[in-house]
Amino acid sequence: MAIYQSGVIFDQVDTANPDCWTLDEYVKRGGYTALRKILSENISQTDVIDEVKTSGLRGRGGAGFPTGLKWSFMPPFLSGRKIRRLQYRRRRAGYI
Repeated sequence: MAIYQSGVIFDQVDTANPDCWTLDEYVKRGGYTALRKILSENISQTDVIDEVKTSGLRGRGGAGFPTGLKWSFMPPFLSGRKIRRLQYRRRRAGYI
């Protein structure tokens, strides 16, 4: 079984623009739209994880581990809002 990889992430990036990698440019291109929807509609952690699982999104590491499955390892019983962060240089996910 082959894994199909698409370049969707960088389709809207104008690499000739030196500011194309700034946060402001990312937001102008629609970045954080899904996060805004999740927070404004108070979508549950379980619903978000189910949607990511359904999407088939996989990690970019050699194993291509399913992202939704990885996110489901975060204990649901923790109280309060959970925030995901990404280590920019290493591109590794973690939790705060």
